[in-house]
Amino acid sequence: MLGGYMPENALVEYEEKIEAGDLLQLKPGMMLVESNGPVQVLEADNEKGIYQVRYLSSNYTVGVGRIDIQGHWN
Repeated sequence: MLGGYMPENALVEYEEKIEAGDLLQLKPGMMLVESNGPVQVLEADNEKGIYQVRYLSSNYTVGVGRIDIQGHWN
């Protein structure tokens, strides 16, 4: 079994509507590569709960699910 940090809200899905262009904050410890700041939504499928996002810190793109999202970036 892998050990490491797992946020308390690891199994909680983000319920608000997400649209392309939104800035989001991902839960720490949920992604293989940490975002180090906000991510920008490139594609959004709210019905399926999957999103294509771009890390603003590195231009890295990755798919995420509702469970990986902490909330909208303020």
